Formats: sequence, structure tokens, C-alpha cells
Amino acid sequence: MWRLTAALATLVLIAGCGGSDEKSTPAATGPETTSTGTLPSIEGKGKKAEKAKPKPAGERIATGTSYFFETPSGKIACGVFRDPTSLRCDTKYETSFSRSGHTCTEGDYGHAFEVAQSGAGKAICAGDTVASATESHTIPYGKTWLLGPFSCTARTSGLTCRNGEGHGFDLSVQRQRLF
Repeated sequence: MWRLTAALATLVLIAGCGGSDEKSTPAATGPETTSTGTLPSIEGKGKKAEKAKPKPAGERIATGTSYFFETPSGKIACGVFRDPTSLRCDTKYETSFSRSGHTCTEGDYGHAFEVAQSGAGKAICAGDTVASATESHTIPYGKTWLLGPFSCTARTSGLTCRNGEGHGFDLSVQRQRLF
């Protein structure tokens, strides 16, 4: 009797192995998942693996050709511009840069800060101000806004803005830092 049971078990095992000579194609239902997570895709195999840059979290803001905003205190005002793509923030207070003795051929130095789509943030000479924009929005404290290729985070301690490369500036009454 045990031989009959063993023979039936072997037959069931062989039948379950799919002894067909036809090639099967897996269903195109997306990435295969297991109890340990999603298996990596084999697309692009043979190419050098790219390290994925973390994307900043925050609220995406449609900027159009220009977009103006300020901190709740009103001490920092900013504008995002396209063509060329840049982000500029102006302070309504003296900064360590405005006290540095740097002179401009036009305008003042040290109240305006700029970061382009690539490259480091910098203090610039300016004879105008983005603080006078008529359609300005307020970025709430504790929020991050994604503005084109830039992200800005407002805190009660100041404003931090950066481009996709991670360059930009920290602005507060106590300290201004370019990176």
C-alpha cells in the first residue's frame, strides 16, 4: 500500500512540474513581489546602475514664468524665474554680506541672494527688490515648497533654499550661509 501511495505522490509531483516542451511567458503584471518585497526589474541589465537621488518632499507649486513668495515674518521675500532659471531671495535686514565692504557698480550688495539651476548660492548686487512684487504668496513655517528645480523650507529660524544639486543658501536675521 505504501508503494501505491509513493507512486501516486511521485506522479502528482511530476505532473506539477509542467513537463511541457512549450516555452511559457510570464504575465506582464508589473514587478514580481515576494514576502520580502519587490524583486528588481531586469530592464536595463548590463547598464551601469545609477544611484537614485532622493527627491525632496514637499508641496509642488506651479511657478509659470515667475512666482513670488515671502516668509510669514515678511523679512525675506523671494522670486522664482524662468529663462534663465533662478531663485532670488531678498532680505529686509542687514546681513553679514551687506556689512562686508563689497562694493557694486550698480545697486547694493548683500541683501539679495541667488541660486541658479546649477552651481552654488551667492550674494548679488541688486538695485531692485523682489519684496515689492504685488502677487506674493506666503510660505508657511514648517512647509517645503518645490518650485521648479528648487526647494525652499520655511522655519521660524529662517529660510533654506536649494537647487537640485543641493546648492543654495540659509537666510535668517542671525546668520546667512551660502553653499
